[in-house]
Amino acid sequence: FDWQPPKSETERVRLVLGSTWPEDEAFWLPLFPHLLSQKLEIVLVPHEPSEEHIKSLSQKLSEMQISFQLSSEPAKSASVLLVDQVGFLAELYVDADLAFVGGSFRKLVHSVMEPLACGCVTFVGAFFQNNREAQLFMKMQLNPHLFAVQAISQAEQLQSALAHWLALDRASQSKLRDAIQNRVRAKQGATQSTIDWL
Repeated sequence: FDWQPPKSETERVRLVLGSTWPEDEAFWLPLFPHLLSQKLEIVLVPHEPSEEHIKSLSQKLSEMQISFQLSSEPAKSASVLLVDQVGFLAELYVDADLAFVGGSFRKLVHSVMEPLACGCVTFVGAFFQNNREAQLFMKMQLNPHLFAVQAISQAEQLQSALAHWLALDRASQSKLRDAIQNRVRAKQGATQSTIDWL
């Protein structure tokens, strides 16, 4: 996407909120002003980008006086990229540092493997028990304060994790991303190996 996030003297951190449902957005939207003040770039990708839903999100962002750009629009300087098209989520994770996987404040979390494969520290809400990979990567401790997948049900939990991520320099962040990607690669082929063994 041709998007121009506001310029900053410091390197920005990109957060992709992927496959979000209204319940997920109800948690995240009130946090946007604070997240943006911490030099985060936010990409919001609704699971169902219907015209009605995009209009509702656009209105909420406008009421909060947050600048945004629709992905289908020409580039402009905006704090939030609101994706109103389907089929682009996987490539959006590639340029992200952090991710949230939707459905996890609603009922069932979607797959966490795409953001993990891109090296993103990945957040999920309270409903993640349906996802084996989410539970597995919650056990992958990156440092004393961060895990590859982190469950957040309260804003304070998110703020704590973000503070620890933002306290790292870019080289340290890159090492953690590499560690996540290496663990994902190590898991590739596990299903076929099990089938072969059987």
